[in-house]
Amino acid sequence: MIVGAAGGIGGFLPVIMGIAKESTGSSYQMGFATFGVLATCAFGALSLLRAR
Repeated sequence: MIVGAAGGIGGFLPVIMGIAKESTGSSYQMGFATFGVLATCAFGALSLLRAR
């Protein structure tokens, strides 16, 4: 089950990375930062929903 969930990220992460690299013209740092923020927000939302 976890492998399937990680596979869903596989199509999403390269898109974010490519857009960030093209828009900044530098490294993939902004793509990783964006993904980290999205992952943190998703974790927070799941934590809040689980607490209910």
